Amino acid sequence: GLAFALAASAIAALMLMELATLRSSDPVVYQRVLWMAHVPMPVLFLSLIVYIHVLSGCGRRWLALLAIAVRLWTTAINFLGAAPNIHLTELRSLRQVEFLGNTVSVIGDATPNPWYLLTAVANLLLVAYVLDVLVTLRRRRASVGVQRVCWVILAFYAFAVGWGTLVTQGLVHGPFVSSGLWVIVVVVMAH
Repeated sequence: GLAFALAASAIAALMLMELATLRSSDPVVYQRVLWMAHVPMPVLFLSLIVYIHVLSGCGRRWLALLAIAVRLWTTAINFLGAAPNIHLTELRSLRQVEFLGNTVSVIGDATPNPWYLLTAVANLLLVAYVLDVLVTLRRRRASVGVQRVCWVILAFYAFAVGWGTLVTQGLVHGPFVSSGLWVIVVVVMAH
């Protein structure tokens, strides 16, 4: 129950932060919001691992702990070493784009932070852990419902991380909007 509540709270906080980036007109404020997002992000990350572990009763603990350790390391780098944040070393401008009928701010001219690749490692470790759980559940012929929850978490997590990486690396000029999709994950987790 606690892992679910923390995940839902982290998603709500991320939604508010994404909304702040959409409405921002100042690159400094935008960067600050990205910096602050590393409070709810590791909470969501840890909550998902704990939720999946408790729900499934399986998975390699060392893989889960390694994923958590790397994610916490990225959080420490964000707050202590990566100026101004682990996403970008510099954000020189924002762009205005149309999104769902509204004009919103997205990353314009920016330099991706090389430390951001460490977040990709943490995310891949989480994906590996969930896949390990799914393989184990399949071998045990466990409940299809538990497997479905894991697949939904995996799919939405992969999309959110993939989209965020494309935006951060400047490969897509779009908004950070993945947290809205996490509401579906919360609904699935609640059942």
